[in-house]
Amino acid sequence: MEEGVIMEKLNIKRFAPEDPGSLNFSEDANIKINEDLKVGSSGISLSEFLTMKTFFDMFHFETKTFGGAKWLKVYYTNSKNGTVLWKDVDELGCSFQAYKWSILGMLPYFYNNTWKYEFLLEYPSLGKYNRWRQTSNPLLADQSVSGYSAVDISMTQNNWGGLALSSTKGTSTIIDGSPSADTWFYAIGQQTAYQGGIPANDPSVQEVYLWVRIG
Repeated sequence: MEEGVIMEKLNIKRFAPEDPGSLNFSEDANIKINEDLKVGSSGISLSEFLTMKTFFDMFHFETKTFGGAKWLKVYYTNSKNGTVLWKDVDELGCSFQAYKWSILGMLPYFYNNTWKYEFLLEYPSLGKYNRWRQTSNPLLADQSVSGYSAVDISMTQNNWGGLALSSTKGTSTIIDGSPSADTWFYAIGQQTAYQGGIPANDPSVQEVYLWVRIG
């Protein structure tokens, strides 16, 4: 399947100026968030999507094998000492900036009937990660997580319980991992700095990766 067809099916709007490096993809790209989408229902299969290496490379899509599974990077941020912040859900759905990278708007394509959403939240500076499953899409679930089950959890502090829209959305972070509390630990899409960075399980970190299982 050609790149343009894939982009059309994913509802991605992309411009092609003479200097692609001049684009701000958070403004020039848009991915429809649709909680009803499942793999294949949009006319593109997961295998077709994942084999589009040219398209993936263009936007620095990254995969890895870990713990007997294959993972796709769906979110990365480097706070640069609290100077890199996220505007809103739309930006968090799709952003291709160097320190603000996200394709969370594509999550419905990676919902699997066997393992649902399986995520890997990683903090390189701490050498820690949480691996779990949930049925709810973090961009759509408002302060609650459905179908949570732990797979390999190394951080439980501060009411860890999976990812959902934060009670602090609009002021502190868009998504957090403390859905049962009015706090914003395990922040995804932070909107204000926390101790010069991002709140993890408790300490402040600079870098956060979120991966979704694809195989």
